[in-house]
Amino acid sequence: MSIWAAIALALAAMFVIGLAIERTALRRLAGRPIVMILMMTLGLDIFLRATAMTVWGGSGRNMPIGISDAPLFVGPVLVNRAYAIGAAVAVALFAAFMLFFRTRLGVVLRAIADDYTASWSVGISVERGVALSWALSALVATAAGVLWGSVQTVDQSLSLLLLKGLTVGVLGGLDSIGGALLAGLLLGIIENVASGYLDPLLGGGTRDLVVAAVLIVTIMVRPHGLFGRHDIERI
Repeated sequence: MSIWAAIALALAAMFVIGLAIERTALRRLAGRPIVMILMMTLGLDIFLRATAMTVWGGSGRNMPIGISDAPLFVGPVLVNRAYAIGAAVAVALFAAFMLFFRTRLGVVLRAIADDYTASWSVGISVERGVALSWALSALVATAAGVLWGSVQTVDQSLSLLLLKGLTVGVLGGLDSIGGALLAGLLLGIIENVASGYLDPLLGGGTRDLVVAAVLIVTIMVRPHGLFGRHDIERI
């Protein structure tokens, strides 16, 4: 089928897969310690990557989506068209989610994220809300996979973006959409500038090292992120 029909089918399929993962694997862990949920999602990550390797192999596959390779200059700066389009899509998704979280359903999801027990007590279907959040996450992950896959080819290594995504979320604040947007720009600047100095000294490949260092320092110094809410519990 055409690439755009395949992308539409992938979005629909991943929406259903997101619902299925929550229903079969994560709903059973409701109310359990957070470490159990983290271990479950880590196990799912390993399982999905191994399955992809088994079924499709480890070789990358091109996925052209019609982005021109012609140079694009913004003043004196040469800009990669694929990155520019990816940035535009990311901003559009952020704007869409900021509007969504102001709707009735969005407020319900925010309430669930804020306090499971209180949401249950007022009659909110927490299970449905969590399932919807996983389905929406699957849609966003698919969009990211399409954009990055068109640049770097498609293979199981796309899952390595998880580290950068997690770092952006923690740095910006896990409950701040605008913070994630600014943190993404900040992390991109930090890893490019730092690797520019470190690669000649260490022989290259320092980008992931810089990202991991940013994640560790953020957790140590400001665990709620730059723009996240800092809750203080008093007992």
